[in-house]
Order: sequence, then structure tokens, then C-alpha cells
Amino acid sequence: MMEIKSFCDEVNAWITTAPSAEDLDSCDEYLRQLSAYYSRYTVISGMNESIYSQLLMMCIRDMPDEEYKRVKHSSTLTDFYIKGKYPKATAIFEQCRSVKHLLVITSDNYRTLLSSFRQERILVGHMTT
Repeated sequence: MMEIKSFCDEVNAWITTAPSAEDLDSCDEYLRQLSAYYSRYTVISGMNESIYSQLLMMCIRDMPDEEYKRVKHSSTLTDFYIKGKYPKATAIFEQCRSVKHLLVITSDNYRTLLSSFRQERILVGHMTT
């Protein structure tokens, strides 16, 4: 569980180190690192899902009968019950899901920025020649 949290914290800290779009060599390296983080995320997210599923099973197994009767027909109530029972694990699980979103959005935005910057450089280059 701590490996997942460490990875999420590492990505959150790294994402703020993006170089300027004017430094294309650094941008290429940044995108390679982004791809490496996303690749590593796929492994981490599998571990994350597995751990959370195990917690879910243990929680349901150990749930008192009266509580089980209240939540058994509602996946939403069951989910809230688990989140209340294991708030720290839930926080890590949700943080991991957020990292995926962060990586995808950063990748899309950064590639768009670089594409626009390169097009601008090409246009300026044609205007000055």
C-alpha cells in the first residue's frame, strides 16, 4: 500500500517540473519520462485494484448480519461502507485513480502545447526567410 502512495506522491511532485516549451530537448525528455510514469502506473493501478478488492471482500465477510442486510442490495451503500471502514486505504485508492487522470491530462496538454509551439516556430521561420 505504501508503494502505491509513494508512487502517487512522486508523480504529483514530478508533474510540476515541466520545462518551458521553448526548450524542445527538455520537452522530449519530459514526455519520455511521462510515458515511463504512465507505463509504471499500469502496474501500480493493478496492485491498487487488487488490494482494494481484497479489502472489500474482507470487509463484507466480517460485516455483522444487521449491517449486511442494510447494504447488500446497493453497491453504492456497500462502497460507502467500505470507504468508511478503511478511510486511509480509500484515500490511497482514490489518489491512484487521480494520478491516472493527471497523467492523461498532462500528456494531452503538453503535446498540444508543443505542437502549437512548433507550428509557431515554423510560421515565424517562413516569415523571416
